[in-house]
Amino acid sequence: MANFIVTSEMEYRVVRFNVAAGTLSNLVCLRPRGYQPADRLSSWGMQVPTACCICSTNPESRDHLMLSCSFALTLWSEIRRRLQCAVPAFSDWSDLIQWSCSSSPAAPMQLRMLVVQALVYSVWRQRNNMFHNQLITPPLVVFRDINRHVINTINAFRTRKKFKDLMTFWLI
Repeated sequence: MANFIVTSEMEYRVVRFNVAAGTLSNLVCLRPRGYQPADRLSSWGMQVPTACCICSTNPESRDHLMLSCSFALTLWSEIRRRLQCAVPAFSDWSDLIQWSCSSSPAAPMQLRMLVVQALVYSVWRQRNNMFHNQLITPPLVVFRDINRHVINTINAFRTRKKFKDLMTFWLI
């Protein structure tokens, strides 16, 4: 994985895959690695906590929210169980992008991209819900939404060649 160079174009492609989430892709993918969402609000003079609003254990950053927050780890665990293939524990965003842009017989690239997009969107929604409303949905309920999103998207595009057999990989 060390020889793989991730470009902003690749990051944008992965998260924007089959989605209309411009703000999300801009905030999550195209910001620098060390970007913390609270930094922008602080620059506007707002007093905001720097700790992750979901787990409150680490500073909030893109990598933490999507890869190491306990909420995201539960979702990744369910995704690993569902895909029944080797989904690594990602050490940073580049590893996630590299994995989602690769393919294997058990998890084609289209399915990986779809799953990553659904997870990123769902985690960001929960982060915003906790930040603005102090409410959070349990991770297993969120995974049910991710599962439904993946199934619905595969069904919507089932006539396309690249989506034809994806359901068999997701529902095994």
